[in-house]
Amino acid sequence: MHKLQRHEEILSHLYSTGFASVEQLSKLLISSPATVRRDLIELEHANQLIRVHGGVKPADATTSLTTRLRGSTLSQNLERHTTQKQAIGKAAATLCQDGESIIINGGSTTYEMCAHLQQNGMQVLTNSFPIATRLLHQSHHRVYLTGGEIYREQEIVLSPYSDTTASHFIASKLFISAQSVTQRGLLETDSRLIRAEQELLEQAEMVVLLADSSKFNSQGNLLLCPLERVGLVVTDSGIQASSLAMLKENDIETLIVEFDEHLTPAHLSRSSQSQA
Repeated sequence: MHKLQRHEEILSHLYSTGFASVEQLSKLLISSPATVRRDLIELEHANQLIRVHGGVKPADATTSLTTRLRGSTLSQNLERHTTQKQAIGKAAATLCQDGESIIINGGSTTYEMCAHLQQNGMQVLTNSFPIATRLLHQSHHRVYLTGGEIYREQEIVLSPYSDTTASHFIASKLFISAQSVTQRGLLETDSRLIRAEQELLEQAEMVVLLADSSKFNSQGNLLLCPLERVGLVVTDSGIQASSLAMLKENDIETLIVEFDEHLTPAHLSRSSQSQA
């Protein structure tokens, strides 16, 4: 089992049980105790868990583990890099067509698409309660929500079951964001988000990543999907040359949004491996 997979399994187990010993995790992962201890040290350094006598516990032991997701709240994320996110969202909306079936994953950047989806008769599936609400108020699209529990901080709907609305919805595009974008792929910080988003990935023909330039310098520890699963990245002009080179090496087309202080994309620049 790959290290990132072990980390995901460890954290998922902890959020279900609240505590685990090295021996229990060794059996769960079919890995040696020494390997497990190294994993626990790395996760502790990343503030994902706390090592205590006899084992480990989640980093935030004061909060109910079934009602909170790791990471910042939606309102907090909407206040970060706002100009870039709004420009990216507006540009992403132009990629949609009348009557298309699309999936919009919950996130502060994908949320900014909603005000600009002026197409007619689209079918939109989302796991975000705020996105669904905004589309209902600002458009005439048919809106579907994935089933499950609403997690208050990110206002995302997650289900522990595999047979949800998403499993019956086929989309031409999935618009998604991520905590971090690296050579290894798209990274997140919560295993429950990973499970839900991977289900959405299976239902879409094309994955469109909406990521402001800060996401290429951010941290995450759980692999959502490899870069090759992404067909198009929409980002802002602050992206570094090294990050653009990374996308080019993986044959990912990039839509770079130039924006002004009035939140209007002033210029869209496309690049791809074939155009290089």
